[in-house]
Amino acid sequence: MTVSDKVGQLFVIPVGRHSPNALRLPPDQRAGAVQLDSVAQTCELVDRYRVGGVCYFPGQAGGDDPATVAELTAAVQRATHSSGVPLLVATDQEGGTVARLRTPAFAVPGAMALAATGDPGAAREAARIIGAELRALGINQNYAPVADVNVNPANPVIGVRSFGSDPAQVAEYVTAQVQGMQDSGVAATVKHFPGHGDTATDSHLGLPVIEHDQQTWRKIDAPPFRAAIAAGVDAVMSAHLAMPALDPSGEPATMSEPILTGLLRTELGFDGVVVTDALDMAGARERHGAEEAAVRALLAGADQLLMPADVEAAIAAVVRAVDSGRVPMERLDQAVGRVLRLKRRLGLFDGLHLEVDNPSHPGGALALALAGITVLGSPLRPVTSGSVALVGCLATGADALAAALSAAGAQVIAVDTGSDPDQAAVVRAAEVAGAADRTVLVTRSAWRWPGQQALLDAVDTGFTAVAIREPYDAGLGAGDTWVLSYGDDALALEAVGQVLTGRSRAGGRLPVDVPGAVMTVRIGIQRLCSDPSLLDGPVGLLTNHTGVLADLRPSALAAVDAGVRLTALFGPEHGLTGTAQAGESEAADRDPVTGLPVFDTYKHKGAELDAMLMASRIKTLAVDLQDVGTRFYTYVWSMYDLMAAAARTGITLAVLDRPNPLGGLRAEGPIRQPGFSSFVGQGRDSDPAWAHVR
Repeated sequence: MTVSDKVGQLFVIPVGRHSPNALRLPPDQRAGAVQLDSVAQTCELVDRYRVGGVCYFPGQAGGDDPATVAELTAAVQRATHSSGVPLLVATDQEGGTVARLRTPAFAVPGAMALAATGDPGAAREAARIIGAELRALGINQNYAPVADVNVNPANPVIGVRSFGSDPAQVAEYVTAQVQGMQDSGVAATVKHFPGHGDTATDSHLGLPVIEHDQQTWRKIDAPPFRAAIAAGVDAVMSAHLAMPALDPSGEPATMSEPILTGLLRTELGFDGVVVTDALDMAGARERHGAEEAAVRALLAGADQLLMPADVEAAIAAVVRAVDSGRVPMERLDQAVGRVLRLKRRLGLFDGLHLEVDNPSHPGGALALALAGITVLGSPLRPVTSGSVALVGCLATGADALAAALSAAGAQVIAVDTGSDPDQAAVVRAAEVAGAADRTVLVTRSAWRWPGQQALLDAVDTGFTAVAIREPYDAGLGAGDTWVLSYGDDALALEAVGQVLTGRSRAGGRLPVDVPGAVMTVRIGIQRLCSDPSLLDGPVGLLTNHTGVLADLRPSALAAVDAGVRLTALFGPEHGLTGTAQAGESEAADRDPVTGLPVFDTYKHKGAELDAMLMASRIKTLAVDLQDVGTRFYTYVWSMYDLMAAAARTGITLAVLDRPNPLGGLRAEGPIRQPGFSSFVGQGRDSDPAWAHVR
């Protein structure tokens, strides 16, 4: 290969619609701020300069169909006929908000949504789906997963693209995605080294400076990259940011030899391909310009030079630097060798194999999305009827959310205020909300936009807030209940619609710290009411006057209303209503509120209790007593006797735990073991009765 051929192999050029300048605008104003590199233009550059890679962007605003993508990748590969070296065809398919393949068949949740599931296996499965579909369409490298630890809630560029704020958690999920992606035959590329998680500047628009010292970098930023390298990741993408503690010169990491060679190569031991982030970003070119940025990145240790602002000028600059000796031939050969080695590992020299009709993942991606939807604050009341004001930053989500609410039986009045509404828009939305039976207020990165914050303050009626991007909106202090989707893509919005209307249950938990968010521990009866399938029916319920929800509804009535297959009630000492005198029990055979039969358990033990359970014909006995948290002595032993009887009769016993009293009710009496905040767990290791408890 000539010097020019070798240099060409280092460059990755775009095809399709793209522009970093669009990020200077609010999300609802970005559609027109793009440039288009046609397939013909890209093929001409590939042929003329023996370019080694292409980065795919969709040619249509709404995304390309699979057949179009396959035709494009085949066309650019054919353009390599003069060099005989196949292309690395890459894209950014992180899932969620960053996805170049946008049709429903390709949708999977993004990183933070996957982390909210609490299951690294979900991340691996999402990456496997992504990898299989990319490979089927001729895309063999993915600029994912994101390995940045998002410790700064004000981070404008990473946010929900990160797996969270805990380095160990991020490392675990990054490892899972690297494995899932590469098992599907696509090169994974972790980004953005040395770590973009603690910045308040978007490197598309400027050069961020991160003030982490070396100890903090090794503790916070490095672990996910270290884990990815241990998992055999094919490539690492550099970041356009300065970290003075790692390189006092202030050079962007992309152009820093101490960072790319000293830390990534030597300290972390990475010998795969280093690809720069896009060199047309402001963080890369404002300090040195397009041509010099490419040369300096190569000298620092990068192997692939991604999307310089002027491709032809950058290629010429690198050729001159090699010819002059500024870039040693050894450095050029080292970079080219890594690129060619990756192409061989991926089997690219064996020919292009496309499977446009590759089967999708029906239902699987939606299940992953639902598992990550997170509810904070008061328990979510499903929207099933009445007038509903759907207000806020609706953007592309307006139709999807309105359709879901309407299908559930609500009369929807939608008001899209945009990203940063003025005072008049805020007042109008608040008036619509005040006139409706229920309000669903949608935010999108409200922490960044004063207008959205004003809207949250103005809608002073009780409302459900939906954060369709970063979860940090939940820390703004408004809203009875927050529903977090971690994304505003079609899949995330579909999952939100199902949760809002009660069709599906939210399964997620916060994967990041959200300052100011209202964190509510859901007591057992709330969990059961939100998902009646948790217990096998028919179900019996041992409860009394302390078994209530926050609105003081009796737990038995709440369970019936929620669809739990409740067929019998059991009363402890003082009966269901708590009005019987000490040592007595209520004589009522049927509950006047629910109409269910009542079984009196007080003073019954052994065979009598066994016979009572058998007569009730239940499969599961649930216990909802306030003293499960505060331990009335008698109630605890009533529960214990029932536990033993359930074990003897083969009935499952489910303890619906209550960490503390609700509704101002006070529990008094002797406490069995003050060191325990809950009865659950006592005796578990030594008593066989616990073996039958869920």
